Amino acid sequence: MKETVQDINEAKYWELCQPVSGSWGYRSDDDNFKSIPTLIHNLIDQSSKGGNYLLNVSPTREGILRTEAVERMKAIGVWMDTNSEAIYGTQASPTSTEPDWGRITMKTIDDKALLYLHVYNWEDGAELPIRLKNNVESCYLLTDESRTFKTETLDHGIQVKLTGKAPDSVASVIVLKLKEMPNALPVKALRQDENGVAVLTAYRAQYENLQGPGALYKEEWDCVSDWDSETARVYWSFEIDKPGTFNVELGYSGSESTEITVALAGTSKNVNVAATGSNPKRFKKADLGQFTVDKPGKYEFSLMPVAGKWNAINLKDIKLLPVKK
Repeated sequence: MKETVQDINEAKYWELCQPVSGSWGYRSDDDNFKSIPTLIHNLIDQSSKGGNYLLNVSPTREGILRTEAVERMKAIGVWMDTNSEAIYGTQASPTSTEPDWGRITMKTIDDKALLYLHVYNWEDGAELPIRLKNNVESCYLLTDESRTFKTETLDHGIQVKLTGKAPDSVASVIVLKLKEMPNALPVKALRQDENGVAVLTAYRAQYENLQGPGALYKEEWDCVSDWDSETARVYWSFEIDKPGTFNVELGYSGSESTEITVALAGTSKNVNVAATGSNPKRFKKADLGQFTVDKPGKYEFSLMPVAGKWNAINLKDIKLLPVKK
């Protein structure tokens, strides 16, 4: 069974199986229930990647479910009563990157695309960038078609401008009707420069936040921030065409020392990272050690907090610097 969030749109059928709490079977001492927003976001996230979300609940020895589990399932049901159109029968998002404002699901009708924009972070006046080169037919709130939103098609994609308050505190759904099938704008792959250096920026980071909010991109500081959860993994997919041994450098800030697991090309190691001071905007560099990549190809670089030893940091970038022979 899969218990980790998928990070790609897969052609085959698949599902994420996950317990509502911390264990698959009933345990009287298991109070680690996932929050309602986390469960709804996980449902949306898997749908946006073309998958199914299977939620496991465990009855007590009396054959009943704990109140916490029932409350969460009811809350998911309430959200689905309003927004099920944006989940059932949908396909994966047509874009190749995940927006930082939420997720996208899609349906196709008569050679036209119907996009559902699941907005987590709603701000009046904010603009939602969508990396599609298409003509828009209409844009409105799923729960109220009379509430419409202005759109603009630019060289870098479609912009949807939010107005007013969010109708749902967890995830509000906007319907974006296109006049044709989606035309996704290509995203330049992360790869080495002519000197063999690979720079993995905060803007291009991807996240696994299974237990709830734990890491996200902060535009005003251009960094990964709010990384409070010990279960939140940050990673990048990138290409290596000049293999070899690399010194890995972390650009960051943090008021306390911390410990993190660094993984690349089948090698992982725990690294202690020193505090940088009280100013979160003062970024410094830390040496994460040497890693060897034996052959060209696609790779994943990941950072995972060490449980019990983690203190949040703001992550600016990762640099892979070739070791000169």
